[in-house]
Amino acid sequence: PLVNESGTDAKDVLCNDTVLVVDDNNDMLSFLKENISAYSKVICAHDGLEAIDKLANNDITLIICDWMMPRMDGAEFCQHVRSDASTSHIPFVMLTAKTDNVSKIKGMNIGADAYIEKPFSIDYLKACCLNILNMRKVLREKYSKTPTVPITKIATSDVDKEFLQRMQAIIEENFSNPDLNVNFLADKLC
Repeated sequence: PLVNESGTDAKDVLCNDTVLVVDDNNDMLSFLKENISAYSKVICAHDGLEAIDKLANNDITLIICDWMMPRMDGAEFCQHVRSDASTSHIPFVMLTAKTDNVSKIKGMNIGADAYIEKPFSIDYLKACCLNILNMRKVLREKYSKTPTVPITKIATSDVDKEFLQRMQAIIEENFSNPDLNVNFLADKLC
């Protein structure tokens, strides 16, 4: 089994997660689905437009996406994910045959959490995904135990910052409201 340095098995981290795999090549989709479905639920899309629909109708934990696709490529899809408050937090792994430094830099600048060149090792891909999800878990735990940390330290993007500022304003406006709870916040923040 795939195990990270702390001894955590990928099945322990990924078992309740849903991974969205986006690639226009059916063989690559099948390969990724076959290898990832042992650890997670896998939903497939053939391009960014189809992936947007899948995102709207599923609770996605991680996205693995090809760069070069018809209709909407991986770069455009990543920008869409990062610009939407309801999806901006989802880890995004870019898979691509683009090996030049300009593409790598662009991939990271548009918000990809990892940039993996094709051909790739499936074990390396799984390790990257596991690491990203573990780091997100560590950050969630850290910030849930330190509520006085300024919002600017938590937010990783302007979209996240705006969301957290809205949440903080709602909490401050309703501090004495006995109905203030997680469900109240979820309703107010959609």
